[in-house]
Amino acid sequence: MVQRRRALAEPTRGARHLRLDDAPDGNRTRRPPARAPAARGRDLAVRRRSDGREGRLVDHPRQADRDDAIPARNREGHGRGRARVRCSARTHDAAAHAARAARLHPSDYPRHRRLDSAPAGHGVDDGCDGDGRRFRQLRRAVSADRGHVPGARRPGARARSRRLAGPAGVRLVRRAALAAIALGLVLPGVAGARPSYVPSDPLATKQYYLTQDHAFDAFGDTLPVLNPVRVAIIDSGIDYTHPEFPHNRIWALRSFVGGSAMTDEQGHGTFIAGEIAAAINNNEGIAGIAFPAQLIIAKIAGPEGTIDIADEAAAIRWAADRGAQVINLSIGGLRDPTDPQNDMFSSTEANAIEYAYRRGAVIVAAVGNSDEAPSQPWPWASYPAALPHVIGVSALTQSGNVPTFSDRDKIYNDISAPGQGIFSTLPFNLTKQHPSCVDQGYSDCGSDLFKQGAGTSFAAPQVAAAAALLIALKPSLKPDQVSNILERTATDVNASNGCSQCGPGRDPLSGWGRLDIAKAIAALDQPLPPADRLEPNDDAGSHAPVLPASVRQLKATLDFWDDPIDVYKTRLAKGQIIRLGLDGPPGATSNLLLWKPGTTRVNDLRRQNLRAAESIGPGPTHKLSYRVRVGGWYYIEVKLATKGFGAYTLNIARK
Repeated sequence: MVQRRRALAEPTRGARHLRLDDAPDGNRTRRPPARAPAARGRDLAVRRRSDGREGRLVDHPRQADRDDAIPARNREGHGRGRARVRCSARTHDAAAHAARAARLHPSDYPRHRRLDSAPAGHGVDDGCDGDGRRFRQLRRAVSADRGHVPGARRPGARARSRRLAGPAGVRLVRRAALAAIALGLVLPGVAGARPSYVPSDPLATKQYYLTQDHAFDAFGDTLPVLNPVRVAIIDSGIDYTHPEFPHNRIWALRSFVGGSAMTDEQGHGTFIAGEIAAAINNNEGIAGIAFPAQLIIAKIAGPEGTIDIADEAAAIRWAADRGAQVINLSIGGLRDPTDPQNDMFSSTEANAIEYAYRRGAVIVAAVGNSDEAPSQPWPWASYPAALPHVIGVSALTQSGNVPTFSDRDKIYNDISAPGQGIFSTLPFNLTKQHPSCVDQGYSDCGSDLFKQGAGTSFAAPQVAAAAALLIALKPSLKPDQVSNILERTATDVNASNGCSQCGPGRDPLSGWGRLDIAKAIAALDQPLPPADRLEPNDDAGSHAPVLPASVRQLKATLDFWDDPIDVYKTRLAKGQIIRLGLDGPPGATSNLLLWKPGTTRVNDLRRQNLRAAESIGPGPTHKLSYRVRVGGWYYIEVKLATKGFGAYTLNIARK
């Protein structure tokens, strides 16, 4: 059976049912509008209770504004200035911008704020349930790489929801359903380098992705001692009783949907947590990739798998406030630039992503499983992968091909990782349903969906774990440096290594290519990509940093795929002359524009009359001069118009 891509990948038998949340204050989520019958029974339907009402079979009060209690003594590093991770060779179980979805149509334009080209009241973000609440769903597991075209969709109001991006094979239903040599690192390819580290966990042999990711190839026979890195998993909770998750490696937990984050009815969150942070060398089970990880668990989906976007956004902000350095989002909402009725962009979600990124978090998300989309394969990554400064992750088969279910995207698919046959942890409450199975607490004792372990949801955590390792090895890294290193050290996916449809270089199916953790770690010993310390600054208004009159030159970076636009705010007086000079990234075309006071979005097609001056010819070098007619706050826009990335210099002169 195929799981749908609800925000979580909860496996169940037969056709799944969507049970919408009931809030105790009466602010209940509404039933999604009617739609055409689902193909092969994989569409979600509202489940009715015995009393005829719609909603959850079991109602839980929403949790108060506090974290789930964790004894202070159980927190790694509590009461110490800098917690240390114990060496794995000695039983290593103590390790502990988002501009809105500004995507120009067509979708091959770089990540940036959404255009406001539609009349007021008819924008993509207008659709919502009657009570104004929006939803996502967990990305569900995919049972197999099967072709599937969902049934026709009916027009109507849209509920903004997210789904768990679990195993692939689940359709995304519309609306509410819808360390350097000093640390003992081994440089890859160096003759005479000592053997790479091999975990002793008995089930690690089932984790083929550890080999394909080169997860421990950069290390010798002993893992380095590293400081903890806080990794947030915003999902369906975690089995707090599982021996793979020592309590001193869980920094914080909170449920945003009632109940406790220490339980996981879906299994999706526990599966992802195992890939990232399962205890290593603890004489049982599997090995997590990010052995220095300290987990922050936010539960945003209960048994039914539906995620309220307000809960998702609150969880993202909460995780950022708890010091999350990496955030994994294996959830998704359909993106369809051709049909606003299907597109599930949410400004609430986009603002939360920007909030976390501004606070230094690397954000990783699954691009989506296209069997949940109107057609397969689906040419656009889902949200939040399709938001600025988010690393979008697609799936690969064990043979190196890109499965049909993995969403394609020219811009937002950044990197790929194994996403089929993934083996990980599961809650005991799910595996005990198969009492004869030996490996209780692991996915081979779960439902068929988890046994197959397929989906972009399960590819993303490997990239999140890789990001955590880079930060642990070099804590000074900024989020844009981490994403640049991971993407530019990826191994190209093409016909020679398994994907006949993938062209050379970056492509819509696999992004920059296959995750290679050893190469990414080796890159830390090379000149690092420059950090853009003023990000996120992807639009006008409050998103733009202020440039005082004393600033005459600044250096920053642009990336056509991840960060194509930078905007700066400066105050000019009437009669003043401002002269701007831009030296953009070599080999690409840059644009230089000046916007008048009152500008709020540089991509608003209805307000192009607010352009004061521009230089948009070909090439990387541009100049412009402008005499101010009306004093006020002006906006300087630097844009990368063609494929490329690199540093630029902006010179500013005022008279």
